Amino acid sequence: MNSGTKLTNETVFKGSMDDVWMATERALAQYPISESNKDAGILKTDYLRGTQCWHSPSKAEKFSAGVRCSLSLQLVRISSRGIRVRIHKSLQVMRDFISEPESLPNDGMEEVHILYRIDRELTIAKEIAANHAH
Repeated sequence: MNSGTKLTNETVFKGSMDDVWMATERALAQYPISESNKDAGILKTDYLRGTQCWHSPSKAEKFSAGVRCSLSLQLVRISSRGIRVRIHKSLQVMRDFISEPESLPNDGMEEVHILYRIDRELTIAKEIAANHAH
């Protein structure tokens, strides 16, 4: 990927809120969910410790145990057939027990990865539905 390319943390998916919501839940199956409110369109993960946080495969260095991360997703209907999924990743370092956590820069790769997985889950669900209709 070109280093000048801006990664996006949101995508509009065609489909119903139910379909996009289920695809999003499947895409997040490996994450511990702390909040799931379909009516409000909010999905949040618990904080993961640094050694459990997703890191870009292009980077050899993994996060230390003092780092924590979480994801917050917002699903909003923006048209009759479009649902916008926006992902915010919080990446923080805890220097000690007294100090407030400090935000760390995020490369945006995990968000792109999750949006891709949501798209794939939607494609798979459509193919299954089409095969059952025959």
